[in-house]
Amino acid sequence: MYSVSHVAISGQVIEKVVMEAREHPDEQIVGVLLGGQSGGNIVVEDAVTGPSETDATKATLTGDSIARIADDIINKRIRGSIVGWYHSHVRGGVFMSEMDVETQLKLQQFSPLVTAMVIDTQTGQSGFFRADAKTKESIPVPSQNVDTAVTAPAPTPYVVEQAMYSQAPTPPAPAPVSIRTILLVVILITLAVIGGIAALAYYRPLGSGSGNLTIAHNRPNPPFTIGNPITFDANVTGSNLLNVTLSYKIIESAPQQGGVIIGNLVSIPMLLKAACSTSATCTYSYTLPSSEVSGVNIQYYITAFDTASPPNFVRTDVQSLDVGDFNWHDDKTEVTALRQSSASVPQTTVSLALDSIHAFNDPVSIRIVTSPPLAVRVLPVSTQVRPPNPAVLTISSTDKAQIVSKYDIEVDAVYAVHAVQIIRSTTLELTLTDIDIDVEPTYAKTLRCSTSYSCNETTNYAMYTVTLSVYSGFTSPSGITVSPTGLPDFTYYRFLLLDHKIAADGTETLTYRFEVRANTSATVDKYLFSMVVTAGNVIRSQDNIQFEIVD
Repeated sequence: MYSVSHVAISGQVIEKVVMEAREHPDEQIVGVLLGGQSGGNIVVEDAVTGPSETDATKATLTGDSIARIADDIINKRIRGSIVGWYHSHVRGGVFMSEMDVETQLKLQQFSPLVTAMVIDTQTGQSGFFRADAKTKESIPVPSQNVDTAVTAPAPTPYVVEQAMYSQAPTPPAPAPVSIRTILLVVILITLAVIGGIAALAYYRPLGSGSGNLTIAHNRPNPPFTIGNPITFDANVTGSNLLNVTLSYKIIESAPQQGGVIIGNLVSIPMLLKAACSTSATCTYSYTLPSSEVSGVNIQYYITAFDTASPPNFVRTDVQSLDVGDFNWHDDKTEVTALRQSSASVPQTTVSLALDSIHAFNDPVSIRIVTSPPLAVRVLPVSTQVRPPNPAVLTISSTDKAQIVSKYDIEVDAVYAVHAVQIIRSTTLELTLTDIDIDVEPTYAKTLRCSTSYSCNETTNYAMYTVTLSVYSGFTSPSGITVSPTGLPDFTYYRFLLLDHKIAADGTETLTYRFEVRANTSATVDKYLFSMVVTAGNVIRSQDNIQFEIVD
């Protein structure tokens, strides 16, 4: 016998789900239970649903609903993990149908504690079930094992997007979902197709049957890669065959934002490969063109119909094909590079991570799309990269390079196959920084004097204005120092800070007065000296500043 553990669920959650069911007495509802595990028990803290297609015999969450719920869970807009699912029955009471049991067994492959909750829309009664994999029977969770004294968690104390979606039509253009939700989305769809919580599932109308139709289908041989065609074959046996249809839905990478888009269900007639008699086994085929094959996943099934009224039909189980794909790991990468004012300043190297999805390892071309700033070069170390190897870029410049802050450069990874180009884009946000020094005037003179006390500030000091510019993004853990080199013996100097400004673009400007005096032991002559700025390994200077000692 299957081991049945305890279920702890807030009375508020039960009331919420039952109310939803009672508000739809003539159609089924469906959703997922959220919470966590404690030892061998599950704790249900909330229930969520979304736009769905419903009637008295089925309830179907749309692909967009699944994606949005998954994204809300991943991004913590709603609490907990998926610990079960719930649905209602319009008639028949609280029980698990054969299809419900199949769904539950699929869910239990991922966790034996996953629980199904069933609600009777007429009476409001509810029950919890698991399933026995050996007997294929439902196992009710005894009422004494259901604890409803759990307190629901407090609401999130900040404004969040509403996570409980009304029963409404699917929006026409689903937004891309974070790539981190792919696994959860695929699990939801894969597990749900049999039991009725994914839009891909095909439901047999009441009264229809398969007649004498049969389908033998072998999955296409992997691996499958984005941009490469996939051929589906099916051997169909039966008389008075009307048509054979391939129905598929594609979960593909979004062109930007590092996400996925769940496509609509598409149904296309398959073609007869060769003439055959009406009672023989006939082979049908359809090749999904390369332009239609996108990662990350393709869900499909095949259906055969005859000419009876109403038509009999038979379909395969829903199959899932993992399609190899690639994408940038990050939408944007920030990098700060130092302007190369001399050969001693090395070029900057940045690594952009490329994710391999489902073992994708074909070469992709790396292209720099946006022109870099003036006198700046951004080049890939290698123009061909095989994910998951990163794309490595070098950033070089000259002393005339344009100083920029947060300059966006588009970088593309391009996969070309079968006359199809798959382009994935990311952004390199470049800050090119530096430090500059300016000394004015470039000539000053002073009279010698014996001591600082006897020196006249007007005649016995050579005075310069030193302006230090530190551009946005420049950092020096060891600090920045300014000092003269090349002054003659018996001279003395000092710096006085006059001003310190920070501009809107983040540039800091420090203005100093630099004063030099010479005592009576100094030699009367003209001299050249330099003003040097040192910041770690970075050295900038202004040379050929004139200083004259006179009598």
